[in-house]
Amino acid sequence: MNTEFSYFSIAVKNLNEATDLYTKMLGLEVMEQPEKSTEFGFLASRLGANGTGFLELLEPINENSAVSRFIETRGEGVYMISLEVENLRETVKQVRLSGGRITGIGETEEPSADTPSVWVHPMSSKGVFIELRQAVVTSS
Repeated sequence: MNTEFSYFSIAVKNLNEATDLYTKMLGLEVMEQPEKSTEFGFLASRLGANGTGFLELLEPINENSAVSRFIETRGEGVYMISLEVENLRETVKQVRLSGGRITGIGETEEPSADTPSVWVHPMSSKGVFIELRQAVVTSS
């Protein structure tokens, strides 16, 4: 199974303050303007260096969102890690065989060819929310 780190998401109370902190402290650059996810209830901004994704900052915009609940119970901090996998279907099988719980698809469902990502529920991964993303195959 070939797995690579993609990015880390950090839950923050104030996107502007967090952006200022990480750009000054780590020399990161804002890669794109903040984007609102009404579906998941947060405002997201990506910071990177040399044109590569590095950190995603998430500010809740809905008090019932998962990010809002995370901050309320755990405080600001790493919310999720995102991994790119060579074969999403095989990775999901491996996670389930190892006792992991997958969200984003049904409990017994396998990812379809057009499923871009699924998540490992934090209750089955020592409290870490993990996104598994199908790696994009590029032709040389």
